[in-house]
Amino acid sequence: MGLFDGLKKALQDSKDQQRLKQGKYVPPRDPAIIEQKKKMLESLSNGNLTVIQAINPNLVSVILKKNEICYTCINGAQLWEDRAVRVTTGGYGGPRIRVAKGVSFGMGGFGAKSVSHDERKLIDNGTFIITNTRVVFAGKSKTIEFPLNKVVSVDSIPLEGIVINRSNKQKTEYYLGGFDGDTVSAVIEGLVRNLP
Repeated sequence: MGLFDGLKKALQDSKDQQRLKQGKYVPPRDPAIIEQKKKMLESLSNGNLTVIQAINPNLVSVILKKNEICYTCINGAQLWEDRAVRVTTGGYGGPRIRVAKGVSFGMGGFGAKSVSHDERKLIDNGTFIITNTRVVFAGKSKTIEFPLNKVVSVDSIPLEGIVINRSNKQKTEYYLGGFDGDTVSAVIEGLVRNLP
């Protein structure tokens, strides 16, 4: 191992320690563990949920329904959505004619232009839960609950979280918080594949 390899490893270890202090997910670095995780993710995505352990209902902050099994519970998750933001710019143009001291008339006009664009906004902080029948986000000011059969697509954002698109909902929902998005998205895919 050369000098630069040692520096690179030390820098990565420092970043990993910082993520751990913040309570965020740190991915494995060992090639054997990485390969093992790939196999687990593939198995989860195909619907084999026996490779993970269900969460004890007493540890879940949401009331579970009869025969409902919780597979993921993430405290401190953030709900983000794209929101339209309108920016208006404008100004006056044209000459002003002075008639008397303190009296003048404008001969120009006012023009304005309004432009709208989407910005990702933090909606709420809370607990993100995935069960065998539904997805729940229980925040401080907003609660979202929908059945798994409404999930159209799920993608992971490495080291940050997941993105969910669902039917009857135009805006994409981003569930972030420094958790393992790969595993969570694989759990959702597997649960959706197991639906009757």
